Amino acid sequence: MNKRKIFGTALLVLTAFIWGLGFPMQSMALAHVGAATLTCVRNVIAGFFLLGLIPLFDRMNKEKGRHLFLRTGKGFRLGFTKRELKGGLFCGLLLGTATTLQQIGLATEETDSGKAAFITALYMVIVPLLGMLRKRFPSRRVFFSVGLALLGSYFLTANIVFTGTGLGGFFSSLFHSGFHFAYGDLMVFLCAFVFALHVFVIDLFSTETDGIRMSCIQFFVASVITLPVMLFAEDVSLSAILAAALPILYLGIFSSGVAYTGQVVGQKYVEVTVATLILSLESVFGALGGAVLLGEKQTPLQLFGCAVVLVAVVLAQLPAKPKK
Repeated sequence: MNKRKIFGTALLVLTAFIWGLGFPMQSMALAHVGAATLTCVRNVIAGFFLLGLIPLFDRMNKEKGRHLFLRTGKGFRLGFTKRELKGGLFCGLLLGTATTLQQIGLATEETDSGKAAFITALYMVIVPLLGMLRKRFPSRRVFFSVGLALLGSYFLTANIVFTGTGLGGFFSSLFHSGFHFAYGDLMVFLCAFVFALHVFVIDLFSTETDGIRMSCIQFFVASVITLPVMLFAEDVSLSAILAAALPILYLGIFSSGVAYTGQVVGQKYVEVTVATLILSLESVFGALGGAVLLGEKQTPLQLFGCAVVLVAVVLAQLPAKPKK
């Protein structure tokens, strides 16, 4: 594994960790504000956070000719390329839609943070299918890892109660008593599909772009498309936003500003299907975060699910055998 791939993998693991803690944070924030309000406010925070970091990273990377503002004959313009603007626009439309759907699901009583983490992880099955449209066919080992990670996520987040005896009773309980599909689950499932499109579009645009610039644009676009819903479909109050200030700041600065930028940069160096497997660790961190922050207790089977997901991610990272 070369240094760039190690760097990309480390960024994606960090992204999954931050996103995982974001599930209980979203549940905490949604106790005070609506889904569109949360999406809009967190993305505005993320956009301005990255806007302030762009000059710093330009100096660190010694980017010649790259500045936040460029002088022209008619004044000044933002220092973004057309590819960064285009990629940020498409990513922002998808991101705003996906996060709103996810937060609508989390706002319902039927869908807790652990269940939402599992359903969201379904995008790791959708991404390889989308990749085939570009004639990118993952290896059998990677496909097996995807299935293994999905099974581990199910063990991790489903509320399974064992009934009956014998092997038949075990499998009946395993796949029937623990998971019930409700309205909130449907919203999170739609979110998973849109997130898969988001990962796919990032893969299209991440090369030859500055990840921080493209990510900055996507946050402002995501906030703009959710602003009308926030203003006309929800009761917005400053007191409610202030009551949820800590989780909103976490979601804006870390889950959005840091993590989504880590995803954009990390995907430059890691194959897209493997990247989704690494990001599936968010279901592990989401369940653990729910246990620590919200008091959600973990069963031995859920801990086993954590181990299965970790094995799947490691398996996907193993180098392929050289052809003879």
